[in-house]
Amino acid sequence: MRETRWLSSWKWRLAASLLLVGGLGGALLAAPAMAADATLVSAVHVPPDGSAGKPLYVALHGLGSDEHDLLELAPLLPQNVVFASLRAPYTLIPGHYAWFASRHVGDRLDGDPAQIQASEKAVLRTVDALVAKYHVDPHRIVLFGFSQGAIMSYDLALAAPTRFEGIGILSGAFFDSVKARLGSTAERVPTHVFIGHGLADQRIPPTYAREAADWWRAHGARVELHMYPAMQHEISQQELTDFKLWLQAQ
Repeated sequence: MRETRWLSSWKWRLAASLLLVGGLGGALLAAPAMAADATLVSAVHVPPDGSAGKPLYVALHGLGSDEHDLLELAPLLPQNVVFASLRAPYTLIPGHYAWFASRHVGDRLDGDPAQIQASEKAVLRTVDALVAKYHVDPHRIVLFGFSQGAIMSYDLALAAPTRFEGIGILSGAFFDSVKARLGSTAERVPTHVFIGHGLADQRIPPTYAREAADWWRAHGARVELHMYPAMQHEISQQELTDFKLWLQAQ
């Protein structure tokens, strides 16, 4: 019962954050002034017996949130791993962050390509810094995200496919502009992909999840797709359970 109450509270804070910044996703208010070697703000949970040789989970939050929201998922997922939740580099309003400005290309969801790639580079620098600092196993890194963070996870998986053992997509979209970055079907993609999406999601239509699953399977990935009938744009307890089982199998 403690986990259920806690999750309800977390979902309420996330929903409130999204409502607060609703309509601002298309125009970011502050761009990052980052040095070429700068890393992102991170909240990190380390197991009691240390971090050396452990797997690393890297979490990317959704629009209008920060590094603390997804860090609070750590107690509900597999233990004995280093869990790092990163803060996006663009500021909507103080305390609320984004990975990129949203846009439409025709009738399709998409994002500002320069901002997506700037965020991508910042995440990869931060992952490198985390590996060096905590001495985790560099071959056992799982990247996952919610909403905008899930979209970034797709992008990063193509930008650096050998860096991640798998990716977890929670209520995300696979942009056509990101797909176009894969120059050849012979190039590597991460082997394991988890995709979870609510059929009642009115922010990112569930068709994006099905399309993404088909694309990744066609490119050689082992995809686990879960569609949740009553779930909206959120993370449900059932999705967390399924995601935990998938992580344990990696």
